[in-house]
Amino acid sequence: MKKLINTFLAISIMALVLVSCKDEPEVTITHFTISQERCIDQQNGSAYLDATNLSWEVGDQAAVFGSNKDEAVFSITPDPANYESAEMDFVKGNLGAAPYTAIYPASIATSPNTVELPAIQTTEDGRLAICPMYGETATDQVQFKNICGVLKVHLQQENTSICSIVVIADNICGEFSIANAPEAPTAVYSANGGHVITLNCTTDQSIEGAGHDFYICLPAGSYSNMELKIVNTEGGIHTYTGQNIKIDRSKYTTLAISDMTFEIPQTEIVDGRLPGLFSIKENKQIYFSMGNLQFETNEIDYIGNASSITDYGKWYFAEHQTDIIGVDNAKVFNFIDRDTNYIDTTTNTPVNTHVYHIPGGVRIDLFGWGTSGYTLAPFTISNIDSIYGDINDPRSQTIANTNYD
Repeated sequence: MKKLINTFLAISIMALVLVSCKDEPEVTITHFTISQERCIDQQNGSAYLDATNLSWEVGDQAAVFGSNKDEAVFSITPDPANYESAEMDFVKGNLGAAPYTAIYPASIATSPNTVELPAIQTTEDGRLAICPMYGETATDQVQFKNICGVLKVHLQQENTSICSIVVIADNICGEFSIANAPEAPTAVYSANGGHVITLNCTTDQSIEGAGHDFYICLPAGSYSNMELKIVNTEGGIHTYTGQNIKIDRSKYTTLAISDMTFEIPQTEIVDGRLPGLFSIKENKQIYFSMGNLQFETNEIDYIGNASSITDYGKWYFAEHQTDIIGVDNAKVFNFIDRDTNYIDTTTNTPVNTHVYHIPGGVRIDLFGWGTSGYTLAPFTISNIDSIYGDINDPRSQTIANTNYD
């Protein structure tokens, strides 16, 4: 009997050990030594971005994929003596056997060969906010290479400070695959890309005197009609349209802009107040509007994104407090989607996209996002829930995380 009990205990212990081993993450390597590729000047091949703009920081993370295609996260420790070198140590995840692919930063990695380029880039003082990199290896040494290029915007104007720069062009953010790896890995636009990138400064940046440089990460490509909206701290906007701006992988292109005219968007003021003031607390009174806010569309056709529309329509107040148009989601979505192919004039090739027709004279009072009318139309909505609130969903970058919704 004692022998049977001992046998049973041995089997039970072995089972527990097997379960515990199964729950442990698969890790074949826990440390890498890494280096990065220089980003050189497109016009002057001997100049390149220095550590001020292109360097790892303590706490940065990279995603590493092994042969099992599972993701593991590694933390980066820069070499203080050489900004192009660093050490990388395992943090979490499952990492199979070699060969390995690595993507920096980890936040943009969606698979071993796809990334999500963010539409919102935040900078402290104009420095490069993100520089996506990719590397392949079968050892513990990783040579990271840049998968995008950089637009260096030099702004100069007296008595002016900048808070953000909006870049509008075709296919500059969203889902991209990695091509030409490992020698020259390049971000290639896929079907879910976006058209607007916003560089936000955490503090107002003066462009007086010699001016100031702002760095924006962009996919490689030739942009025939890139538009920049430069926003100053007073809310004024200067619009710059660049012709034939070329961005190369691992190179930076300089664009100098001065003599800017900043215009504060003007809207028609409609007195939609009901007569009489209402007290809501001591020394605080308000008016009530005469009715719900309404919007009447102009007839518009456009391709791709609402940011290209300059004349959406006109705002109104409902005539009566009880007037409601959008009952049970009526007229909430006024796009007529004409799914079609059109010719991309940059590449002279057909591109599968959506051409939207907005019928004129339609009144709506049930809105999605974008009621400011800046880069997003008042009728900007979606039936995909995550677009409204998940900032990790790249599609949401044009709706839920724009500072203008």
